[in-house]
Amino acid sequence: MKKIIQYAGLSLVILLVFSCKKQEIAVANPPEIVNVTIEMSTVKDTLEFLKDGKIIAKSPSDQGSFTLEAKVYVSGDHEKIQIRKKGTTEILATRSIRSNAYQQTIKCYYDGLNAYGNSVLLKIKGYAKTDVLELLIDGTVVGSGTNKEFPAGLSIGVNDGVDREIQIRKQGDSKVLYHKKLTSTEAVQKLNFYYEPGQLLDNIDIALPVNMENALFSASFTSTLDIFTGPADLVVHKGKGNITLFPPTTIRIPLPADGSFSQSVELLPPAAGESYSYKLVKRGTLIDLAYNTKDEFMPMRPESGFTTLPFAAGGCAIVVMTDSKVVTKTGPSTVKGTRINLEATDIAQYFK
Repeated sequence: MKKIIQYAGLSLVILLVFSCKKQEIAVANPPEIVNVTIEMSTVKDTLEFLKDGKIIAKSPSDQGSFTLEAKVYVSGDHEKIQIRKKGTTEILATRSIRSNAYQQTIKCYYDGLNAYGNSVLLKIKGYAKTDVLELLIDGTVVGSGTNKEFPAGLSIGVNDGVDREIQIRKQGDSKVLYHKKLTSTEAVQKLNFYYEPGQLLDNIDIALPVNMENALFSASFTSTLDIFTGPADLVVHKGKGNITLFPPTTIRIPLPADGSFSQSVELLPPAAGESYSYKLVKRGTLIDLAYNTKDEFMPMRPESGFTTLPFAAGGCAIVVMTDSKVVTKTGPSTVKGTRINLEATDIAQYFK
């Protein structure tokens, strides 16, 4: 009886030992469940995200920014999530995931050509006095404009530790007028410039008035109208109410015929309730327009050639002007006629 009990006990021990060994083998490298948050943006095409050849997430549409969630099994520290365009097999990029963290985030910015790890915002303030200028990133055109009609901002794809280059050139010309480094470490970066034939400036020294209660003002003018006769002056007016009724001051600013900037004038603060305006006139005259109006639809509107002159104590305005013509042949007499508009942009704001 004693031997039977001993054999039974030995068998139980052996069974327990082998059972423990089998359990250890079964859980040696168990796969971990990982929750992956995908922060993505695409300007073109629907993107798919794959793990082990299977789609785990895709963007809801081909444009926009989205946050996607996916749960995947991970058994090592070097596993990959692949990114591709919907309907293709080409892999645009991969992102690494690991098994030692349940919550992980991957990022993707797709610009229509490449998938990047992130993006930066490029804020743009530019003025091109003539010509159409193109904005390029690493040689690829991403925007264009003339006068002040440039994109206010662009999202640019970047990868960690890799700089990109912003370039500016004239449309139809391969010569690069300007270039600047775009880093991957600053979320928001700026591009400010002023262009006129022969030069592109990314910085202008802003002068200050001698008396900080006053304000400095200078201007340049280039006409787009074939009825402009030139040369021209700006006559500064000051008053209350309708700017066309402001009495003229003694301040006259001759405008260079080549479109360069005038000499700066220092303006005194206007009295309470008053403001400044100016009118573009034929050189040496007080009210005559610098345009041949004999063949225009009459009357010439009294606001022709006028615009406001903002005053900021201690400040400096560097104004670039051009013109346009509006002809109204119908409607009440208060609007009928031909109006010459001045379109003014203070480029000092770009460089302060």
